[in-house]
Amino acid sequence: MQHDTSEDLDESKDRKGIERSAAYPAITLEDAIQYAVIVAKNFPGGKDFDRGDIQAILDKTGVNRDVAACVHYGLFAKREKKYYVTDVLKKIQYPINEPERIKTLKTCFNTPKLFKDLIEKFDGQPLPTELKVHLVRFHAIAERAADHAANVFIHSGEYCHAIKDGILDWVELTEAARRDLEKEKEYTTFEPVTEVKKKPPPVMHQLPQVPDDQEQVKIPLTGGKTAYLSYPKNITAKDVKILSKQIEALELIVSND
Repeated sequence: MQHDTSEDLDESKDRKGIERSAAYPAITLEDAIQYAVIVAKNFPGGKDFDRGDIQAILDKTGVNRDVAACVHYGLFAKREKKYYVTDVLKKIQYPINEPERIKTLKTCFNTPKLFKDLIEKFDGQPLPTELKVHLVRFHAIAERAADHAANVFIHSGEYCHAIKDGILDWVELTEAARRDLEKEKEYTTFEPVTEVKKKPPPVMHQLPQVPDDQEQVKIPLTGGKTAYLSYPKNITAKDVKILSKQIEALELIVSND
């Protein structure tokens, strides 16, 4: 079955009675890399080619689908009316080390717009069992293509180690960052909750009562301002990563003011 991609949609825009679908790579990242390697061997040195050139040399069907997928992942790029193999493929084939290869694979995985949107939406969380429903409801993927698009996303994420045991783990904490977090926890002084009860602030600024299974830390800010951070006693490293992303979002808000 032919699945829609950005370029396939352009070619089929005059068809009637066909449900439109948003663009997505119709083959997995792993399959796209294998395809790009074959094309690169036949068009070395950054040589330009078009779909007809590939069809003539490889004598394979599905050229439109496979080329479009390689463009989605950043393996191919357009130059005027033709394509060429990007340096991304070389980094995957001949990496300096394994971390560089994984980083490049993740960059490819994060390049298609649909995948980028899903990463931003579900990072740090288990992927929904019915991911295809989310694709139809919130990402303009046609119902007939949703199951295939979901499988391509999941398999590509697992291939580049961004999806593990059904959890999308895009932001990975380095060992140095983990040690710094542990050190911060060791030297942080927590203000007893009882002190908050003795001198409650005005009602309009009163903090909610801290449950027994929570800890709270008072954080002095500039200009005499104060912030309070409450978190569960059984907080995990994964939870800390989620909190750090919220802080990054706050930094963007402040920088735009």
